[in-house]
Amino acid sequence: MLDEEQQTSWKGQEPPHPAELLKDVLRRRGVSLTQDELADRLGVSRGTVNRLLRQRQELSAEMAIRLERLTGIGADSWIAMQNSRDLFLARRELGDAVSEIEPLPEYETKVKRVAKRGGEKS
Repeated sequence: MLDEEQQTSWKGQEPPHPAELLKDVLRRRGVSLTQDELADRLGVSRGTVNRLLRQRQELSAEMAIRLERLTGIGADSWIAMQNSRDLFLARRELGDAVSEIEPLPEYETKVKRVAKRGGEKS
């Protein structure tokens, strides 16, 4: 299972595609399946498995649930891995373009206002 640090931080490197984890899990467990056999087990087409394993397709929530059942690794971990990769790639793609976006002013909550006035209660 992926720990929280692995899900969110790849130390500046491109996070791996979830297919890499799937291949690793199968290898470590000594499981050798053809793409047809894996597709049958997952209840999806061979083409879907092929695109996933070749990293031509992102991991969907539905596939994460199927992989959870197959591997015992939680769907949340599969999705977190895909999200980490997606965010990394999007940040790289956008680069400095987002620096032109003017941030909203911070929202001042009632609690902050009360604290500034010296602890008044409402």
